[in-house]
Amino acid sequence: MTLISGQYHQGWTVKAVPETPEWLSILVPLHGALDVSLRHRTVEGPPGQLLLVNNHESEGFSVRGEPHLSHVLRLDWAVLARTATAILEVPLNNGLELSPVVDLERPAGRVIGGWSKQSQLV
Repeated sequence: MTLISGQYHQGWTVKAVPETPEWLSILVPLHGALDVSLRHRTVEGPPGQLLLVNNHESEGFSVRGEPHLSHVLRLDWAVLARTATAILEVPLNNGLELSPVVDLERPAGRVIGGWSKQSQLV
């Protein structure tokens, strides 16, 4: 698990590289936006949205907004797959097929995103 709190004063873009270890990224933009290029679309993540992305399913990430402030929690995909398999008692072969966007104003989003409002950088 890796937690990254980032503050950037200009936008940037990075392409995904298949050789990297696989992880689930939970992206929480607080100011500015995070965009993720998936196979056939780009998912936008402004403040108030939380993005769930498997890095091996994305083509790239973009940060925009000046200044930009966000939190990213990266979870080891192998650990998630083993845990899901143990709980569901079924092998996880094709990913979790998560919706990439969670609205933090909806009930489920409020539970998940509550920590981000308390931990904003000043």
